[in-house]
Amino acid sequence: MSGSTQWSSGYRQPENLKDYAQFHGVTLVGYSVLLAGAYTRSPEDLPVQFAGPDADACWAALQSVAAETGYTMNQVIFAWMRQSSPVLLPIIAGSSIAQLQENINALRLTLSDDQMKQLDSASAPGSRREHVASDDSS
Repeated sequence: MSGSTQWSSGYRQPENLKDYAQFHGVTLVGYSVLLAGAYTRSPEDLPVQFAGPDADACWAALQSVAAETGYTMNQVIFAWMRQSSPVLLPIIAGSSIAQLQENINALRLTLSDDQMKQLDSASAPGSRREHVASDDSS
């Protein structure tokens, strides 16, 4: 069973939704996870409903992790969702083959525990958000 919800670093559902889904074995599917391409533009172009100090902190964290890993901010968001607990499955799309390839290449990225903590704390200060520890043995 699955349930879909709008989810992105700029718009997150309450943590109790994730707790409920995990307890009842429901997989969460996120839509609008890339905010209609906002992460490919400048932070000033973030839609007004997602703008503000929290968005600025999250943007900076996404940019920092993207620079550390050599991946795009979009790819970092996909990896972040995949490594979250419970896992949040993004609905992905692309208007070009290059965009689809970028999305698929995000599967190669494994964020470190420190990177997950950096993203978690920037996107939801004070949250109880947990993540799946990375497996460095592969």
